[in-house]
Amino acid sequence: MQEVLEQTGHTKRHYKFCPPGLSSGSSLAWACSPTDSHTQVYKHLQRFRRKSTPSRSALGEARKGLGIAPLRYLASRVVCLLGTPQDAGGFSTGVGLMALDGFVVDVPDMPDNARIFGRPKSGRAEGAFPQARILSLCEVGTMCSTST
Repeated sequence: MQEVLEQTGHTKRHYKFCPPGLSSGSSLAWACSPTDSHTQVYKHLQRFRRKSTPSRSALGEARKGLGIAPLRYLASRVVCLLGTPQDAGGFSTGVGLMALDGFVVDVPDMPDNARIFGRPKSGRAEGAFPQARILSLCEVGTMCSTST
């Protein structure tokens, strides 16, 4: 993560409450456990430090200051296909097998979120929260199973 932050110029910036390495790490950790609050994830990451936990808004500001550049750079360096044509089950007629999955999540009720994501509509009124539609493309058939 440190290399990613150096490549995107985030190691030169000063962050009052949350260093960039911790902010980016907490963003990744929060994506892995979305039912935990931001402060709970931060506490898990800082389990052995004696410093106090920043407020939710301070963590949000640190994440906003970090932006998307480090995570975009990290994804370009890490995300790749795992399967090869020689793997059983990952290819069919020379083409890699992929699956699509999608879901909808509520996002905070803020004007920018409503403008970017929109609100669900029914016949009578708009929805209470803006919603982001998430679509993921996943490689399938690359898990190797063994029998004992």
